[in-house]
Amino acid sequence: MAMDQSALLDLLGELKLTDVTDRIRVATETLYQELIDAEATAFIG
Repeated sequence: MAMDQSALLDLLGELKLTDVTDRIRVATETLYQELIDAEATAFIG
């Protein structure tokens, strides 16, 4: 399931409050989770 606009805004807000290392970590975790969710949805149908 794709992130809705409010979830994206929350993520952007969180990223603004962190240092560069944490921004990369949070963004990467979020992207990987979205990929996992998309693959699971494609597999399940």
